[in-house]
Amino acid sequence: MARRTRWWHVVRFAEPPEPRAEAEEAGVSGSDLRDAVLRLDPGDRAAIFCFFYLDMPMEEVARVLGVSASAARSRVYRAARRLRPELDPSEVEG
Repeated sequence: MARRTRWWHVVRFAEPPEPRAEAEEAGVSGSDLRDAVLRLDPGDRAAIFCFFYLDMPMEEVARVLGVSASAARSRVYRAARRLRPELDPSEVEG
């Protein structure tokens, strides 16, 4: 019987994208985004991470969170709406 390989040798994760210059010029840095995401509730943070970072379809996000697809969609969009005021470049003092 052949041994199975470990999952971390099989699963490949995408490299994080390089920071976009226009986001930096607008006054939003990666650390600002990270801090804003860390202030979210853990369930909202998981929804944002699965949908935007891991690029999962909404049905998979729902399965991971253990909710319906419509509840997952609501959670993702509500969490994204909560992030917008914290990352609004017009509020950045300069």
